Amino acid sequence: MPSSWSLRLNGGLGFKELWDELGGCYKSIDVRCLALKDNEKWKNLMTIAFSSMKEKSEIEKEADKDFSMLKELKVNEIEELGIFNEVFVPENFPYFVERMEKGEMTLNHQSILLRQGYESHGITNSPRIIPFEDYGRYPVTNYELYGSSIEIPRELSEKLESLGLLHGIDEISSIWLKMRYITGYGINAIIILPIYFNLKTFELSGNEFSLSLKVHKCLYPKLEAILALRERFNEASRAVENKLIKSNEFSCLPANSEFLECKVKYKFNTFLNLENEIYFCIRSSKLGVLSYERKLVKDIVKKIEFKEPFMNFLTKFITLETIENLLEGKQQLLKKKDPSTEFQRLVSYLLSLLNMKVVEIGDTLFGTVKRENGSSVGDIDIIAQDFQTAKLYVIQCSISSEMSDISSSVNITHQLRRSGFQVEPLIIVRDFAIPEIKNNKSRVRVIDKEDLTKIVQALKIENINEAKRILLGF
Repeated sequence: MPSSWSLRLNGGLGFKELWDELGGCYKSIDVRCLALKDNEKWKNLMTIAFSSMKEKSEIEKEADKDFSMLKELKVNEIEELGIFNEVFVPENFPYFVERMEKGEMTLNHQSILLRQGYESHGITNSPRIIPFEDYGRYPVTNYELYGSSIEIPRELSEKLESLGLLHGIDEISSIWLKMRYITGYGINAIIILPIYFNLKTFELSGNEFSLSLKVHKCLYPKLEAILALRERFNEASRAVENKLIKSNEFSCLPANSEFLECKVKYKFNTFLNLENEIYFCIRSSKLGVLSYERKLVKDIVKKIEFKEPFMNFLTKFITLETIENLLEGKQQLLKKKDPSTEFQRLVSYLLSLLNMKVVEIGDTLFGTVKRENGSSVGDIDIIAQDFQTAKLYVIQCSISSEMSDISSSVNITHQLRRSGFQVEPLIIVRDFAIPEIKNNKSRVRVIDKEDLTKIVQALKIENINEAKRILLGF
């Protein structure tokens, strides 16, 4: 996680207070539950509620896809195991939580009892689930209803093992609840609340300090920034100058229909010593601290922008701002304009910044994958290898996406694997990809304009791991 995701929320917050602050950011809440039938009554094992900016219809499709995976494993045929799901719109969700806090909930017209201990609740910022989509890109807080420890009957474990699920209920949990383990928690339910806020960059020009952030338009009015100049004495420090800046003093422009790009500026009245420390914090008066940092002045003004040597060197020729402009089509990359080749070259630059071995073959005579009989399967634009995992990737780049790209990528991958090369397919498109292509049934990873923008933003704060996670999905 980026260091800017330093949540320090008010510990005494209840669900209502959290929802009053964050509920306006969401369009749907996906509630998923695993339950056990005991004396003809359903008793909760674990319930996870995923709050999201996605539309209800899109989330329902995702839930159906995950349930179909369980059906393939015949898990749904186990009578004593209940797999429940319902997607709520934001205005109805508080009533569901209110009933759940009384020890019972209704999903799919079935009443489900919570385990003992549900009366106790609290918030935590600990990552309970496998990072995916919003839950790896933004800071997240969890509202949890506690409970007694989970006990799985031996008979159920044996049935799951007979289906080939050697890790039993935890294997089901990783698919359905996106939690690797549920047996290790004394928790009834976890309501996951992404906080749609990212601190992007900060800089110092003379005595003027500025930071930029991206924030959901519903959260923006509730924010304020604290800037402080501190003088250091050995291991201690004291404040020399403090400034509180309300959100109405931020300089903001729409990033899209949901987000604002904001800049916070302040010119310190005190001369800045290189050994002084600048503290900056973004907070909500009700939620608490969303992000904070302490930086020495000398570390902000230093000439080397990035610690990673290759990134620092390459960006002296092509800056990340230039890459952003190229993605938007505001600048030209090649001497002779060629949008397809330009985009391919741009992708190669990004992969190089992610510490990957890269070879471009898309504009050569050698990028065609062929069958044993010499017939063509399809064309590859880039071959890449991740230094960290040693995985090989065959990458196709295009300006826009079509369903035919998916089948081509699958066929190329199958052919190369038959030839003994353990490759992973990856499609990268310059424009936005429609949901049917992003969430294709073949599970080919598709990276589009939104993802590329997030990759560049992660690189700007030198979070290569996060940028790589967005690209490769791990």
